[in-house]
Amino acid sequence: MLQQIGVPLTGEPKPTTQAPTVAALQSVAAGPEFADHRMVTAMFSFSRAHTYRLWEAGLIKSVNLRIPGKLRGRRLFDVASIRALMFNNAD
Repeated sequence: MLQQIGVPLTGEPKPTTQAPTVAALQSVAAGPEFADHRMVTAMFSFSRAHTYRLWEAGLIKSVNLRIPGKLRGRRLFDVASIRALMFNNAD
């Protein structure tokens, strides 16, 4: 309530007039760097099969996070490479 009438509260950061940097804006707008197939589906409407076909064709990048000695891991796809593929194929 005190803030609404212009009285700053103690411990609250003071407003600045400095604009955010371009890097800060890009990181906020970019979203996650890596996503699993479920998130890729939510973000880009690609099916799981289509996502894996793009990866197998070498059109997008991915990483496999696996504990040494284990057969299975977690495959994450590089969101920037998916965006680059989409921009390169835009009409």
